[in-house]
Amino acid sequence: MMNVPSAYWLDKKDKIFGSTTSSMEGILEDALNKPVPELVVFIVYDLPNRDCHAKASNGEICCKYKPDGRCDYQDEADGCKDGLKEYQKEYIDPIAKVLKKYSGRVPVVLVIEPDSLPNLVTNEADPRCGNRGTKNAYENGVSYAVKTLAKADPYAGIYIDAGHGGWLGWKDNMKDFVNQIQRMDVAKDIRGFASNVAGYQYLGEACDTYDYCLGGQHNGDSCCYDPCGLVSEWNPSHNELMYALHLREAMSNGIGGFEPHMIIDTGRNGNPFADKVFYVNPSYKVSLSTSIATASGEVKDTLEAMMNVPSAYWLDKKDKIFGSTTSSMEGILEDALNKPVPELVVFIVYDLPNRDCHAKASNGEICCKYKPDGRCDYQDEADGCKDGLKEYQKEYIDPIAKVLKKYSGRVPVVLVIEPDSLPNLVTNEADPRCGNRGTKNAYENGVSYAVKTLAKADPYAGIYIDAGHGGWLGWKDNMKDFVNQIQRMDVAKDIRGFASNVAGYQYLGEACDTYDYCLGGQHNGDSCCYDPCGLVSEWNPSHNELMYALHLREAMSNGIGGFEPHMIIDTGRNGVADMRTPLCRQTARECC
Repeated sequence: MMNVPSAYWLDKKDKIFGSTTSSMEGILEDALNKPVPELVVFIVYDLPNRDCHAKASNGEICCKYKPDGRCDYQDEADGCKDGLKEYQKEYIDPIAKVLKKYSGRVPVVLVIEPDSLPNLVTNEADPRCGNRGTKNAYENGVSYAVKTLAKADPYAGIYIDAGHGGWLGWKDNMKDFVNQIQRMDVAKDIRGFASNVAGYQYLGEACDTYDYCLGGQHNGDSCCYDPCGLVSEWNPSHNELMYALHLREAMSNGIGGFEPHMIIDTGRNGNPFADKVFYVNPSYKVSLSTSIATASGEVKDTLEAMMNVPSAYWLDKKDKIFGSTTSSMEGILEDALNKPVPELVVFIVYDLPNRDCHAKASNGEICCKYKPDGRCDYQDEADGCKDGLKEYQKEYIDPIAKVLKKYSGRVPVVLVIEPDSLPNLVTNEADPRCGNRGTKNAYENGVSYAVKTLAKADPYAGIYIDAGHGGWLGWKDNMKDFVNQIQRMDVAKDIRGFASNVAGYQYLGEACDTYDYCLGGQHNGDSCCYDPCGLVSEWNPSHNELMYALHLREAMSNGIGGFEPHMIIDTGRNGVADMRTPLCRQTARECC
């Protein structure tokens, strides 16, 4: 995040004047002295009785002060006369003075008072917000701020905060907000509105028409994806892009000649996949079509249903890297780039020397030592896999890095690194095919090289190391060994987290409220303790994959300072619930 631009919050009076970049004045001077003056974004945020409803960000200016210096939110005696005067003279006027000094010399955007006007729209019943003092402070304060700052710098882009679609998206709320803006007479002085500044709603994608998803119509369209269930509550602004469209329409219909713009803060988006369309590989569809041609009944129906389901592409051979078709990494990325909006592609990086040392079900093409017939001699450890690692690095990872670099920042990419490899070292060291020096060097040094090289080639890529599943590494001793392994390899800073259920399967389940919730037979009746593979009785608290994700994140963050990994869980094998239960009861570990 070191070089990511961000807004500067003017949430105290003492942040206005100064010569350092901890002050508004210092920031503008620094921006002015760049080869080309750079655009600066400020958040104006110091209203009297600030944050009246949540009281999570109480400010320094009050309508009425208590003896201890805090705000008496419910006092409305003088309509906040003194608080407004303090806000205007000691906060807004000084900002205007600095703005005027740099007007026309430094491009500036101002976001005005997050959460303030939305609180008046929806929280009037709260006496801290609905009383005459707070209402006067917010409406008159924002009005004064907008008009004064617009006059001080006519070039500034001024946006009033509009909460988000999960707050003001309902039509009644939006109508009240339009009336509020009209009553304050500020439309002529602002460029538009800002959202998601002090809260968050999923960004999503815009539909072609207003109210497109209401009433359950078009549920299958990606623009109707509704993670917060707002559409069922008759909120057409179920994502932030739809909120922007609806708010603009409401404002332009309600206030003549007003066509507001919108800026959306994406700093809280977090999940890099939330607003992405996943790539569907045409080559995969061709493969399915071949199978469909010879199938019938339920099997045929299932295959047809899979035609447009996005899937990862396995880079399990060197010859799948370069090429122009969608049977190659390069061709896939080019195809994804040429979509109307570049689509997110998931690749499985899977070609380590001595691959799949324990099961040998997916033997690869690179060996630490080749037998005369070209297969791997898994137990040879003479040179620590020196030649095999060199082949892996130069002929496999470096070419992948070359392709990644070509599309870096242009196509969103997720990389899952070497399924089953590191877990095999944790639990199968007694197997001479896995525990020998050659295989161990190949796996740890190979994965480390892959992660660091690919992260450098595409800093935007989401990189996840495979972590088996909870029925493999879920026991605390196993998990501790895995944490030590990741720490020893020094890769935590280059990955976003871990992937599970990629090359094996454990029941997904549901998360319990606390760690170790089901151990010792406690809470057996809770649905989150359902345990088809009998792992809890073996003192494995990761009896389902969601519990594994929670325990793994906790173990990693406790074991590696500053590391808070995310988790992706492959659900492609979920199939039919409990289909493995009888087998699980016989061979718990093998099944799970």
